[in-house]
This record gives sequence, C-alpha cells and structure tokens, in this order.
Amino acid sequence: IDLSNVCDFANDCGDIDGGSDERTTLCGSYQGRCSFEHDTCDAWQNEKLADDFDWVMKTGGTQSYGTGPDTDHTTRTTFGYYMFIETSRPAKQGDRAQLVSPVMKGNCKVRFWYHALGNHVGSLIIYRRTSYLADGLTTRLNITGEQGDYWIRAEVALWEKPPADQAPFMVVIEGVVGDGYQGDIAID
Repeated sequence: IDLSNVCDFANDCGDIDGGSDERTTLCGSYQGRCSFEHDTCDAWQNEKLADDFDWVMKTGGTQSYGTGPDTDHTTRTTFGYYMFIETSRPAKQGDRAQLVSPVMKGNCKVRFWYHALGNHVGSLIIYRRTSYLADGLTTRLNITGEQGDYWIRAEVALWEKPPADQAPFMVVIEGVVGDGYQGDIAID
C-alpha cells in the first residue's frame, strides 16, 4: 500500500488481525498518534487559554438529532471512542474549541478522520502554532459546512516547505460552532 495509508487507523490491508499496516511496532514512533480509544494518549490536550469550550470524548451517537456520527471510525462500533464538539446550548455561534498536540519538530503531516453532519455545521480548522503571538497561527486546512454522514480522511501538510531551522510547533485542531445546534463535528 502507499505509505500515506500506513498508520492512519484504517485497515487498508484487510487482514483479519486488524491491519498489518497499523501495528504498534510500525506506527509507535509517529508523533501525536492517537485513536482516542482510551484517552487522549498523553499527547492531545484541550486548550486552556485561547478557546471558549472543550472537545469531549464520546462513544455512540451524539445527543442532537440529525448530527454527529453513530460510531467511531477506528472500531466502527458504538463502543469505540472519538472526540467531538457539542454545539447545543450553552455553545453559541462562533465559539471555538481547540485540541492541541504536544510540541513537535520536523516536516510532518497530520492525518485524521472527521465527521461533520448537520444543517448548522460551522468549521473544522487545522493550524500550525509556532507561538502564542498574533502571527503564531498558520491555517493549514479549513473545512466549513456539512460534509455528509460518513467519516472522511484528511491529510494535511503542516509546512509549505520544510523549515531549515526545524522550528518547534504544535498542531491545533479547532472546531467552530455554526448557526444552530445541528452542527456537531467529530474527529478520530
């Protein structure tokens, strides 16, 4: 299989044991790799200062009718976990929830699965953060509006070209509330 499909929490090889392309011995060194099946893997944390509410770990469907996934992506069952933003009250339009990676270095890509279903889906934005100053966030992906009732794979290059100085950075995954309660966004 193509290297871009290795270690992406999808059983691309179709083998019975759960995917020879997903083994821990092969994928364990990937920075920030997490399926959210047990926790945030001591890697991803909710932002404490620069957002309005938090991403929540969830199994099964979301509370709001006509929105959110019914299963996670990794196990494809109602028992598997994913992270999502709940856009019902008290959340209001424009509120932001940010999930932040540990500090990383190198010419990395972030690969993940997302689900954005509902009449009021806001935005899912991926940033590269090099500092907390005003110019420290660079948008690398912006997905806005409903995307359908399925998990979609995304792969995002975090640099246009590799930095010469290997500057440290963090990945910020931001969910933005749309104009109503049917706008839950999930990642896995």
